[in-house]
Amino acid sequence: MRRKPVRWQEVVPQTLNDLAATAQAKQVTLHNELPPSLPAVVGDERALHMLLSNLVANAIRYNRAHGQVSIGATSDEKTVSLSVADTGIGIAPEHQAHVFEEFYRVKGGNASHTDGTGMGLPICKRIAEELGGRVTLLSEPDQGSTFTVVLPREDTNPSATGLSASGEPNKNFSVDST
Repeated sequence: MRRKPVRWQEVVPQTLNDLAATAQAKQVTLHNELPPSLPAVVGDERALHMLLSNLVANAIRYNRAHGQVSIGATSDEKTVSLSVADTGIGIAPEHQAHVFEEFYRVKGGNASHTDGTGMGLPICKRIAEELGGRVTLLSEPDQGSTFTVVLPREDTNPSATGLSASGEPNKNFSVDST
């Protein structure tokens, strides 16, 4: 991955545009609720687009007709938290600990009729972790789900991000990809 400052304000509209036809076919409304002043994160634009595409596609797939998918974000001094919330079928508590496992698919209930490989959420988790962040889940059956991606925000301290103040890679910084 090529780490550089990335603004969610650029990634989110592109992702929502890419998935607009899928949402329209399912009669799901997509909402971009990002604050305009959201700081950049340290990331790889293609990887973040893939992560967000997986989360939004799942939010559409496991939603109801006339459902909603909302993307919002908050930040603090060190991180930016981007949330994808849906009004879908939710995830039962006994499945929540497993949804980030490779090839895990919820069986039974409203989830059984959907397509998928069980790799989307593990990919999201791996991307977030490789960028120094994490993905969390809050969900209740029949109440929807909220996946939150927490990533380090852009920092002008090269030792913290691996980037110089100009956004160029810092040659003294290395990341172990194992």
